[in-house]
Amino acid sequence: MRIHEILEECVEYISVDGAIGSDPTRLIEHLVKLDPFLDHDYFAHLWTLLCAHPSIQIIITNEPILLPGGTTELGTAPLPQDWVLPQGMQANVDISTLYREGLRGRQIAFMLAGQEFRSDKQAIQDRKEAARKKAKKTKEASLKRNKDKVDEDSDGEMKVDPSGSGVLRVLHVDDSQENDGSAPIPKTDFRRLSEKWGARLRIRCTEDEIYYRLTGSHAKIPKITSTVFHVLQLAAMSRDKGITAIDLGPLVGASQGSMHYFMKVLVQLGLCAKVPAVLHAAVTNLLVFHKFLDQNPNYRALIGKPLNSLLEENQAEENLDDGADEEPEEDDDFIDPSLDDATKLNDWGFDFAPLTEAELMAGHSVKQRLLKMLDHPKLQNHLLRTKNLLPTLGWRGQAVMRHRRAVKRHIDGLVLDGLVERLYIGESRISCIRLSRFNPEPVAKTSEPAKIAADADVEELERVHDLDSML
Repeated sequence: MRIHEILEECVEYISVDGAIGSDPTRLIEHLVKLDPFLDHDYFAHLWTLLCAHPSIQIIITNEPILLPGGTTELGTAPLPQDWVLPQGMQANVDISTLYREGLRGRQIAFMLAGQEFRSDKQAIQDRKEAARKKAKKTKEASLKRNKDKVDEDSDGEMKVDPSGSGVLRVLHVDDSQENDGSAPIPKTDFRRLSEKWGARLRIRCTEDEIYYRLTGSHAKIPKITSTVFHVLQLAAMSRDKGITAIDLGPLVGASQGSMHYFMKVLVQLGLCAKVPAVLHAAVTNLLVFHKFLDQNPNYRALIGKPLNSLLEENQAEENLDDGADEEPEEDDDFIDPSLDDATKLNDWGFDFAPLTEAELMAGHSVKQRLLKMLDHPKLQNHLLRTKNLLPTLGWRGQAVMRHRRAVKRHIDGLVLDGLVERLYIGESRISCIRLSRFNPEPVAKTSEPAKIAADADVEELERVHDLDSML
């Protein structure tokens, strides 16, 4: 990649992270994916070019922002006295265990964030209280600046709502600040800044550049209020993973009803999309920024284009016990030999790629595989039992009720489309399916009415011809 292409890619990546800015470590990892030859020495050179970019700002946060995949060093600079290292629970928590214990929705979201669960009313009250304290501190800081007459060249402080990290300090020339006896470090020296400030060092775009990159417009859009823009930044920061309304509620401090309205505004403007997904054994919607739709696994499964990375992840689960995938056995003493079980199809060359849960719920791949199985020439009487279809369709995980219901829903969809018909065979009423074109009865029923209609058309033409000859 050329240098101007790398700089443009950096600005585009940084702008998506909004006012909170990007972690330099994450930025390096992103650039390495694009150019494997990029190393830390070359990034140090890129850092000097980014510092000279008119749309880029180097910032220092008051508290470290520790995110997965980002910088974990706290740096050598003194930390705030009231700051405590957060105890993350993502690596230790078992979602299934929490779900069995009765935790639902926002309770799980708060627990994953390492926070105490707060209801909608409590969250709004906490936000009002925090805003009141913030306004008081801002007023005191403003009075102090006016009293001390701080020079214009000194670094200013600004409050940034989406950051959640208190005060952000923008570096103009170096990292010097009041009551700091250490030697100042120029903002162009990435290595020394990273060593000193650790996870507090971040890089971001200016507010106008962020607004333009996220909305595509330099002019302010009336429907995008400050709260809606806050939601837009959070959705963009989530990138290809997306974010749910349950997760947005505590971050924005709004009720679930208000969150759905904010999401609706962004969807109507075409800036985001709501993608159905299954999270924590529940069906929900993800708010995904429009630039990352093609990278979202749930959206890819919805349009029938799976990600190769997801297929590789599922291949690691092939060592699971196949007995756990099977459904509970039914009490069928008699099995019709003219019916084919789905387990026989494994010997017929149906080696389907593993299915992800998103693909299973979306159904495009499932329907295609079902039609391919039903059209196999070795299928006796063209009948296939609907039992134990999941392993043959490519599902490698443990099958639960929602997975079996998803397959049943896709079969019903094929029945409504007229491609497949459902049959119940024998005294035991064994549920089977077959392709509609293998049923001769509809042809026999429709052939006679079609012939009558054709004869009526011929008679009508002859009658019209006779009238013309008489005139």
